[in-house]
Amino acid sequence: MSKQFTATAVLLLAGDGKLSIDDAVSAHVPGLPGWARRVTIAELMRHTSGIPDFDDLLIWPGNPTRPVIEARLSQRITQAQFLKVIAAAPALRFEPGQRFEYANSNYLLLAEIVARASGTPLPQFLRERIFRPLGLAMVLNPDGDIAGKAMSYKDVGDGPQIVDYHWEPLGEGGIQTTASELVRWGDNYRTGTVGGRRLLQAQVASPVRTESIAWAYGLGDDFTYAAGIALAADGTLAHTGHWEGFATAFEVRPDRRTVMAATCNVPHLSPNVLTAKLREIWT
Repeated sequence: MSKQFTATAVLLLAGDGKLSIDDAVSAHVPGLPGWARRVTIAELMRHTSGIPDFDDLLIWPGNPTRPVIEARLSQRITQAQFLKVIAAAPALRFEPGQRFEYANSNYLLLAEIVARASGTPLPQFLRERIFRPLGLAMVLNPDGDIAGKAMSYKDVGDGPQIVDYHWEPLGEGGIQTTASELVRWGDNYRTGTVGGRRLLQAQVASPVRTESIAWAYGLGDDFTYAAGIALAADGTLAHTGHWEGFATAFEVRPDRRTVMAATCNVPHLSPNVLTAKLREIWT
């Protein structure tokens, strides 16, 4: 769910002249393998880079063949460590631009690009350029101790158990907020209060076909993916997120005057079902 905010940050910087989405990743993030010279910022935003998902590059218990660091949800893994994991990827899964393949690594790299191009860490950039101007109660702090924070649960044995989660990647996730605040954010896709008409156009420009995750959005099979947001054939904007017990669905209807968001913190509930019911009511 945080990807649309990261993509918006990139597009705001493009509007400021601090970067171009056609820049190679290597122009902004040093120390990456040779493939970084062939991957563009636009390909990161649209998940067409070919970079493996960092989740597939971690050493999980029982699988010692994967490089760099051993992963357990209960251990603290920082942004710098995740970047090291991505930098250890020796090759791309396919040539950049060849096809769509959703990978969180893309947006972790975009977080680094925002920080280096702006001179400001992504959490601060989002606070100053998006959250504060729109009056949104949001914070990018994946493992932060937020007052009243809902915990996520997994099903273990006879009952639920809190997920002991301390990963700290930025860009692909990590914004803490409520469903109501997501709805308020969704109105910016209508008003352009942040970014203006230029941003609204850039957010949906040059979308790519997305056969591999159509099931995740509840929008049917005919939709595409642009700047951190999916586009249905009827003009609906949507995104979903699922991670260790948390699940969220977000949808902006074609008229841009109706926004829906649903959040859950147990794995057996589907926020897509909730937004689908709301869609039935309104249509």
